[in-house]
Amino acid sequence: MKHTSKRGFAATLIALLIFAAEGVYASVDLQTTPSGCHLNWTATEGAVFYDIYVDNQFVNRLDSNAREYEIRALPPGEYDLAFAARDGENNTLSSDFKTFSPTGWDGIYSWTNTTDVTNKGKLTELVLRAETVVDDVYGAYISLYMIEGEEEYRIFPLFDLDSPPVGWTEYKADTPQAEAYRRNAEKFNTSPFTPSSWRVESITLDYENPTVTVETKALGFAVDTTVTYNFFVDENGKRNIRIMMDGSGIVRNFLLYNPEEGSDGSYILSEV
Repeated sequence: MKHTSKRGFAATLIALLIFAAEGVYASVDLQTTPSGCHLNWTATEGAVFYDIYVDNQFVNRLDSNAREYEIRALPPGEYDLAFAARDGENNTLSSDFKTFSPTGWDGIYSWTNTTDVTNKGKLTELVLRAETVVDDVYGAYISLYMIEGEEEYRIFPLFDLDSPPVGWTEYKADTPQAEAYRRNAEKFNTSPFTPSSWRVESITLDYENPTVTVETKALGFAVDTTVTYNFFVDENGKRNIRIMMDGSGIVRNFLLYNPEEGSDGSYILSEV
């Protein structure tokens, strides 16, 4: 969502107040999240709709039964929120206005392997750095870097969005993208086979759930591996990344899912 001017937001406030009945104000409870906010409110008598705006941009119209709403996928910054309860003729019955400032998901996250299942010592820990990128074309998305010692490698996205590679990349190619792919893939690949080449089939730049699908060739076979990085806040208010993997065909047998007892196979990296 693009951040608009204060002048535009002021116009929204004026419009809401002009149509408000006797200046009645709704009571909206706002809790800021890393990439948005969570709203709760009490019912307004006679309301048929509840309208929500952020920075003078319409977000959603909810019916009279709604009592909460989640605004998500906003990059760090300061935002103005306008909330209006409206009747069936679109008259504003009550309204509320608030400011919120999400801080984003930027930071370092880590997971330590407490088991003996380490893929021959390749997977003793995972350390990632998340960085928000705001692009004029693609909007806000997160770049992820794998940290190993004093070095880091960008693993998402694996290529610059304005110059994607054409065709296949050799597994042993001497490029930053190939090096990052090898460093990351070797941690989870338990097969005795070395891939010959790979290519990115698709990526999703969702600010909270970025996803990539990579097709890999080995021994004449081509398989897909999909990885989703889910950003969330746990019950203690701590930020986390959940890494979920899935593969096509035989690749599922050679992916090292989280070996810890009680795990669902995904890796949970907590902010450091």
